[in-house]
Amino acid sequence: MNFAKRLGYKVFLDDIDNKLNNNLSLCALNIVDGIKLSRSFTQNFNDKCSAMVGLKSKLSNCVWAMKGIENHKQYEQACSIGITYQQGFFFKGM
Repeated sequence: MNFAKRLGYKVFLDDIDNKLNNNLSLCALNIVDGIKLSRSFTQNFNDKCSAMVGLKSKLSNCVWAMKGIENHKQYEQACSIGITYQQGFFFKGM
């Protein structure tokens, strides 16, 4: 990963869900540049939102992205906690 970063690439952890806490040290140590949350995280947003806000504040150096945005409500929820990089069927045709 360090080699890729030296070449100018950004390194993200993809499909992070229940094992989020196990991967946070990689962000804290600046080994990865960001975390891409899985679709299942998005589907269970209300259950995980408060923990997510706390983690985001501790790891402000990480870029956060969220997969599985399928409707306006999920889009608004992601925006409400500061996740500006999103993907999903909600954006199809835009």
